[in-house]
Order: sequence, then C-alpha cells, then structure tokens
Amino acid sequence: MGRNSPDQTRGKALDLWQAPAGAGEPLVCVVTTFTFDAAFFETECVGRFLQMDTHPSESDAVGYLIEREEKLAAAKVCALVDRRHARDKESLRWDVLGVLVPKAIQHAKVALLVWGNHARVIIGSGNLTDPGYRKNLEVFGTIELSKTDGGDRNSIEKTIEFLEQVVNLAVGSDGPHTPKERVRHALAVVRRHVDTWPTAATDIRTAIPIFGLPGRSVLKQFSAEWPGDGPARTASVASPFFDSPGHDQIGRAHV
Repeated sequence: MGRNSPDQTRGKALDLWQAPAGAGEPLVCVVTTFTFDAAFFETECVGRFLQMDTHPSESDAVGYLIEREEKLAAAKVCALVDRRHARDKESLRWDVLGVLVPKAIQHAKVALLVWGNHARVIIGSGNLTDPGYRKNLEVFGTIELSKTDGGDRNSIEKTIEFLEQVVNLAVGSDGPHTPKERVRHALAVVRRHVDTWPTAATDIRTAIPIFGLPGRSVLKQFSAEWPGDGPARTASVASPFFDSPGHDQIGRAHV
C-alpha cells in the first residue's frame, strides 16, 4: 500500500501506525478517542498496525477479509470511546468500549501499539476519524521503546496505567469473557512483555506524559514531576488551534 516509515518531525499521522523495522509480530493495540469512525480505524489504523498486505480499496474483498481475520486472531485490539460516540465495529475480532466519565467526557487521544520487539505510544489531538488523521491540522507525538535499544519504559508503563483507569470508567459488565476483561488482560500482557526491556538514558528535555483523570489533578502531577526546586518560568504550547496573527502570543507563555 506504499506506506512509509514514521518521520520524527513532520509527516502523515497515519504513518505513525506503521511498524518500525524489526518490530516483530503485532500483539496489542489499545486506543482512546472522543469521536470515532470504526471503519476508518480498522482499515487505515489497525491495518497498518497489523502490517496488512491487502486493503479493501486495492484488493478483492475475500482476500482482505481472510487476511484481516488471520491477523486479528493473533492480536488484541480495543478502542475506548466516549460513550456518546461509540459505534458499531466492523469485526467481532476487536472491541469497542463506551467510556462514561462522571460530569466530563472521554477526550484523550492515546494509542498504545505493541509488537514483539517494539512498543509505541501515540499522543495527539486528532480523533480516530478520517478528518482527524487526514484533513484537520493536528499535533501528534510518540514515545518509543525497543526490546534491543531500550527507550522510555517508564512513560510506556504510565500509559498502561492510564488506560487501565479508563477501562474502569467503561460501561458494561466486569465479568469474565467480556470486552473489559479482554482489554485488561491485554494491558497486563503488555506490562509483563516490556518489563525487562532496557531503559535508555534520558536527559532533562525528555517529554513526560501526564494524564488527567477524575480526582487526579494534572497540575499536581506536573508539580510532582518538575525537576529541581525552582519554579517554571516559561511554557511552550503546541496546538493545532490558534488565533489570527496579532491577536495572541502563540507558542510561549510566561509564568
């Protein structure tokens, strides 16, 4: 399908779903989103994660369906979607869970992609829809962890913890053989899978993910993570939304 490997600075957001060289077989994909397009997610996002050779627009329907079923039988995929936007999925091989946040909405856009030898977290502003990934002006960043080269394992583990908390807010039964039980099991598998992978040396400029949840203040978490005793003096903000030039101070705010 002519998909390129991810670029570190600019590029197509969907390329971030493509496995890096030597990543191994796809194992687990758990995502969160506000609005959701199930067909787009399965075809364009999950298809890249699974390293599909066929595509419904380029291959016969039977060939695509056979490969899709074979790939999904070996991997766990789940989408955690705000309850108002949860939609029917395209295959019984993966789950959609509606999330109901008390007095709030599920607005996070996080994707945890895990292959045999590599783990990646995508954090961005785009929903899992065609406009969110192909038409809108959006911001995305990644956290990488390799079985051989290491990476930011601590941030990967923080992401797993956040996703576990989101599952707790999902509607539906908590019993065995349910979607909630399946995604919890998949996250536990990832935690064990990367537990012994090396952590690469980091410096003060390393990005640290901070996730907001009911009862967990983002500002308090930021204060706990802040290095040193001095206060923050400046803050740089990346956003796909901005006012016209001359009406704001884009990108930097003094604290």
